Amino acid sequence: MIEITEITDDYKQSFFLESENKERFKLELFYTIAQESWYFNFTYKDITINSQKLITDFDILKQYKNIIPFSLACINENAIDPAFLDSFIDGTTQLFILSRDEVDELLGDL
Repeated sequence: MIEITEITDDYKQSFFLESENKERFKLELFYTIAQESWYFNFTYKDITINSQKLITDFDILKQYKNIIPFSLACINENAIDPAFLDSFIDGTTQLFILSRDEVDELLGDL
């Protein structure tokens, strides 16, 4: 499990990241004031996800579990979706890169 610690309180951010098994991908985060929500764009090889709302979930990329060998987990200490510009810097919300094995371990038989 790798925590993405580079997230700031900027409205729009872009990262080139690497999973534990050295798979590289691009993650763009953006905050919308009108929706009071964080959204993301994600690119891995030929897969692109655009304008997906970032929700509290252990397996954000679950619909791609047979294609993408890792996932993202957004964890909030209050079990709510990140709703504030500073949600990641105030310590209430964390974003992680997880291997598929880690996702399976966290979710168990769910």
